[in-house]
Amino acid sequence: MRRIIRITSYLVFPIGILLVLEAVFLRDQTTLYTVTSTATALLGILPMGMELLISVSFISGQVLLSQRKVLVQNLYSLENLARTDIVCLDKTGTITEGQITVQSMSVVDQQPLPFDLNAGIQTFLNATEDNNATFIALQQYFGTTADPHLTVTATTPFSSERKWSSVSFDGHGTLIFGAPEVLAKHHLEQLPATVTTAEQAGKRVLCMAYTTTTPQHNQLPDNRIVAAVVLEDIIRKDVAATFAYFDQENIAVKIISGDNPIAVAEIAKQAGISQYQDYVDMSQITTPEALADVALKYAIFGRATPAQKQQLIACMQTQGHKVTMVGDGVNDVLALKEAAGSIAMNSGSSAAKHVAQVVLLDSNFKVLPHIIKEGRRVINNLTQVGSIFFVKCLYSIALSLFCLVMNMPFPFLPIQISVIDALVEGYPTFFLQFEVNTQKLGHRSIIWSLKRAINFAIMITVGIAVTYLIGQFTGMASQQTTDLMFFYTGWVTLYALAKACYPFNAFRSLILGSSVIAFFGGAFILQNIVSLHFATLGNFFNVVGITFLASQAFYWLVRGLQPWLPWTKSASN
Repeated sequence: MRRIIRITSYLVFPIGILLVLEAVFLRDQTTLYTVTSTATALLGILPMGMELLISVSFISGQVLLSQRKVLVQNLYSLENLARTDIVCLDKTGTITEGQITVQSMSVVDQQPLPFDLNAGIQTFLNATEDNNATFIALQQYFGTTADPHLTVTATTPFSSERKWSSVSFDGHGTLIFGAPEVLAKHHLEQLPATVTTAEQAGKRVLCMAYTTTTPQHNQLPDNRIVAAVVLEDIIRKDVAATFAYFDQENIAVKIISGDNPIAVAEIAKQAGISQYQDYVDMSQITTPEALADVALKYAIFGRATPAQKQQLIACMQTQGHKVTMVGDGVNDVLALKEAAGSIAMNSGSSAAKHVAQVVLLDSNFKVLPHIIKEGRRVINNLTQVGSIFFVKCLYSIALSLFCLVMNMPFPFLPIQISVIDALVEGYPTFFLQFEVNTQKLGHRSIIWSLKRAINFAIMITVGIAVTYLIGQFTGMASQQTTDLMFFYTGWVTLYALAKACYPFNAFRSLILGSSVIAFFGGAFILQNIVSLHFATLGNFFNVVGITFLASQAFYWLVRGLQPWLPWTKSASN
C-alpha cells in the first residue's frame, strides 16, 4: 500500500501542474473552475478511501479480538497471522500450563558425597539466582535453607544454550543441575533407567551431578550423576481442539523445545499432534546445512537452543512459508522476533510479551484459531471490497491523461464524485468489511485488489471518452454529456460493488440493493446540489437507461477480452 501511495503521489504533481497550465493558457478558464476541476482529478488519484478502509478494518479486528482477551500490539500483524501456514510452539507454558511441579526425586548413585545431598541441594537453590518456573518448583519441593557448613565459592547461572547451572562449595566440590543428556555427554548409557522411563512417559527430567572441580569459563567438567528429579507439567485442556483445527486448515504444527525430544514427542502425542513421531535431537545438528534439511522434515525439535529456534524459523520462512511463533519465555524471544507472526502468553516473561505482536491476556491457548480466523476475515473483506476504491484511483489517472490529450477539463465536479464515493464506495464497504469470511487467503493481497479494479477502470475511461467524442460530434449540450458520464460511471462502479458482493447472500444483496436505490434516488432528489439537470422524471429514466445499456455493452466487451488481458490471470474480474 505504501508503494501504491508513493507512485500515485509522484503522479499528482506533474498531472496537476499540466492540468492547471492547460486550463489557464489554452482554455482561458477562470481560476475557480480551474482549481475545482483539477482538485477533483487529483483527489481521485490518491487512494485515500483505501487507506481509511485498511485502518478501520484492522482496528475492527483488534477490537473484536480484545473481547476474547487478546491484546494486539501491532495493528497490521493480523495480516501475517492470517497467512500463517506453520505454527511453531514452545512446550512449557504453551502446550502445557507452565505450572511445573516436582513429581519425585530418586538417588541414582549411592557413592557417598562430602555433604548430605538434601542439604547440598537446598544450599544450591539458596545460592543460585535462577528464578524461572523450573527452579521455583525445585525451591518449593526441596526448600532453600542453606547449610552453614557449605560455603559457596562460585556459581554458574542456568543458560538455555548450556542447559545446566552449578554451585561450587569451598573444599566440597560442585553440584550441577542440568539436562541428563548434557551432563552425561557422550556416556548416555550411564543414564539411570528412571530417566529414560520418565522421559518416555513425557515427563521432564533434570539430573543432579557432582564433580570435585569448579567449572571454568562456563565449560562443563567431568561429573557423575547422583540424583534424578522428575518434573510434571499439566497439558492444557484446550490444546487438542486447537490442533484439530490446524490439521483441518492444513496448518503445520511444530514444537521447538529445549527438553528431551522423546519427552516432547510424548507430550505432543498426548496433546493430539498427528506428527508426534517425527522428532529430532537438535543437539546433534551442528551445521547450517543440516539445520535447513530438518526444518521442514520434522515436527518435533528437542534440545533446541534459542539460536536454533530462530534459525529454524528463518529456514522455514526462506522456503516460502509464513510462520507464527507462540512462546512465553526469554529463550523464545529470538524466535518471536524472527517469525512473521508472534504470540506470547501473558503468564510468560515480560521480554516475550514485549517483542510479541499479540499477547494472550488470559494465556488461553484455544483462542489461537480465533486469531487466525479474525485475521482472515479482515484480509478477505479488505481485498474483496478494496478493488472498489482502486477503480476511482485508476480511472482518475487515465481520465486526467485523456483530458490533457484532448485539452478538456476533468468531466466531474467534486460534489459529483463525493456522491459516488459516499453511496457506492463508502457506505457499502463499511458494512461489508464486518462480514464473517474465514476462507484461506490464497494469493489475495492489495495488488490482487488492484488488478481486479483494472477492467472496471478501463470501462469507465473508454466509456467517458466515447461519450465525450459523441457529444462533440453531435453538438450535444455539455450538461447532457456530463449527466451521461456521471450515471455511466455510477453504473460501472456499482458493477464493481456487485463483483465484491459475489457470491450473493441476503446481507450482500441488501447492501447492493440499498446502494443502487440510494445512488439513483439521491441523484434525482439532490440533482440541483449535485449539478445534474432533468426536466422531467422521464428524462431522468432515459438517461439512466441509456447509461445502463452502454455500461452493459462495455462490460461484456471487456469480459470477452479477458483471455488476452495479462492482469486477469491472477485476479478474476
